[in-house]
Amino acid sequence: MLHVILTVLKIIGIILLVILALILLLILSVLFVPIRYRAKIRVHEDIYVRADVGWLAYLVKFRYRLTMTGRDFKTADSQTGLRILGIAVGGKKSEEKQEKEKQGQEDRQPEDQKPEVWQAENSTEQAEAREKPKSIAQNAEQPQIAVQSTEQSQNAEQITQGTDRDSTPAEPEPPASQNLWEKICKTAEDLKQKILSAVEKLKAKIQDLLEKKERLQNKLRVWYDYLTDVNNRNAVKTVFKELKKFLSYIKPNILYGRLIFGLKNPADTGMALGLLSVFYSRYVEDIQILPDFQTDRLRLETDLTVKGRLRLYRLLIIAVRLYRNKEFRSLLDTFPR
Repeated sequence: MLHVILTVLKIIGIILLVILALILLLILSVLFVPIRYRAKIRVHEDIYVRADVGWLAYLVKFRYRLTMTGRDFKTADSQTGLRILGIAVGGKKSEEKQEKEKQGQEDRQPEDQKPEVWQAENSTEQAEAREKPKSIAQNAEQPQIAVQSTEQSQNAEQITQGTDRDSTPAEPEPPASQNLWEKICKTAEDLKQKILSAVEKLKAKIQDLLEKKERLQNKLRVWYDYLTDVNNRNAVKTVFKELKKFLSYIKPNILYGRLIFGLKNPADTGMALGLLSVFYSRYVEDIQILPDFQTDRLRLETDLTVKGRLRLYRLLIIAVRLYRNKEFRSLLDTFPR
């Protein structure tokens, strides 16, 4: 009996160890297996963006697609989706694309499979078409009766109008100049009310904007005074230091492509070229920057490819360092809301 109990306990222990090993393996995979991202951006007469974020060699992949066409890029078509082991788990298409697909399915649907409402409408139209000849024949048989009834009604109206004229005395009409003056006064009064209403609305809107501006200025002043306080300077420096490390971890490893741009003023184009040279000096060999000094309109064309990766354990290290920093915790506790 004791041997059986020990055997059962041994099996349970092995199962528990296997479960713990799988959990540990999953945690280590999440922390140390890099999350890779890649993106393709193309801007010409239309805009096309394709972005993929994958884990475990893209066995788990999130994708995003965006296409913008038309004048001022008003027509947008976006699509998102999540795939695990190549199986679509969920996704969302743009409302415009959903409407197009729904309309296409309805057009391709056979007549016998259309909704009952459509079938009822078709049957009603057919019944009206069958009853139409009968109604035409009936109307052709009754023209004389209709003419007689019309003449009788006209005679009755003439008799009634004649008696009304004889019984009711005619009222004198006001002069045309008086009617015109009343119309002018009424129009002027309506215009006055509209102007006063518009002025009141404008005053209320300006007052609201001034109040929002004052609240924002006060909040920014409080934040600035708080962050530049002597007791909080070290914590702010620590935050910026860790933020710089975070940006260095997530920066793309590969960035190449071509950028063509031009502003209306050649001088502005030259200044923009100088700024781009400063910010993209690290990738100057991989990105071809071509300024257009002869264009008389805003021009922006690009083909960029971005690839990079991120390991979550680096973010965990940053979070732990910030949490252990007493000055940072004090900064969060006393931060103005």
